Amino acid sequence: GIAAQEQSRLVARNNTCEGNKESGIALFDSVQGEVEGNACRNNGLHGIGAQDQSRLVARNNTCEGNQRIGIALLGSAQGEVEGNTCRNNGYQGIAALEQSRLVARNNTCEGNKQSGIALFDSAQGEVVGNTCRNNGLHGIGAQDQSRLVARNNTCEGNQSVGIALFGSVQGEVEGNRCVNNSAFGIYIHERGVKAVLRNNTVYGNPRDIYDPRR
Repeated sequence: GIAAQEQSRLVARNNTCEGNKESGIALFDSVQGEVEGNACRNNGLHGIGAQDQSRLVARNNTCEGNQRIGIALLGSAQGEVEGNTCRNNGYQGIAALEQSRLVARNNTCEGNKQSGIALFDSAQGEVVGNTCRNNGLHGIGAQDQSRLVARNNTCEGNQSVGIALFGSVQGEVEGNRCVNNSAFGIYIHERGVKAVLRNNTVYGNPRDIYDPRR
């Protein structure tokens, strides 16, 4: 729909990008992008995607019905993602992959086929104050060698786990509310997970916390 590459600077506000074969809005190379108030829906790839060494600031966008991820960071991209609504996407609502760095605050991720917010590979994520509900897998998920700091999020009504950690994930999970998920409130898959759990509110799940390290 809208693409920027090389060393350009993009300011994209209040656009509608729908039904494109790839992403609604895409940043490549070393682009700096300020992306605000856009509707990116029913695209063949992501709603908003940033990759390579690009830097994305995404605020108050709606990303829905895209074939893959609502807002995606790949490569070594950095993203400040705040106040967005990511719903009914084919994979995750918001995801950081490879060596990307995500700051996600006060977003709503709901009805996505996989997780609301997810970290993969060696991605780093600061995930604060988000609502992740009614997703097909987890509310928030992190795996591989990623690092997750998750504070004060609400993860409810997800089809598997509120917050799920796999592999060698490091970080902190603090002050979150994980309720009424279909399997677990918080799930630690294996002893190699190094994340610390503190002061989370967990209830209404068939099993509230699974942590083999305890």
